[in-house]
Amino acid sequence: MGRCPRYDFTNQFSIALWLKPSASDPSSIQTILANSNSGYSTDGIRLYYNSWNTTDHALNLETGDSDIHTDSGAITVGAWNQLSLPSIRRPARDYSTSTAV
Repeated sequence: MGRCPRYDFTNQFSIALWLKPSASDPSSIQTILANSNSGYSTDGIRLYYNSWNTTDHALNLETGDSDIHTDSGAITVGAWNQLSLPSIRRPARDYSTSTAV
């Protein structure tokens, strides 16, 4: 994907994509997209599934000064998952499960 310019995610933004994780799902964090290094307080955005050292299949969105997590099992391995995360700052809504996160 290459380097992206810094974006301001403090106002309105959205992310929409289809994801099909391998059935041989590895444990720990699986990055879907990111424009920053790891770490809660790092500038940028990180979208991933699986919490640290788990296979909980929770969807996680971190934006440098906040984070949003779904319940375990939000991502189904071996199947297509439609992810749509529109947000006006907070709260975000995860339309893959139709629940507020």
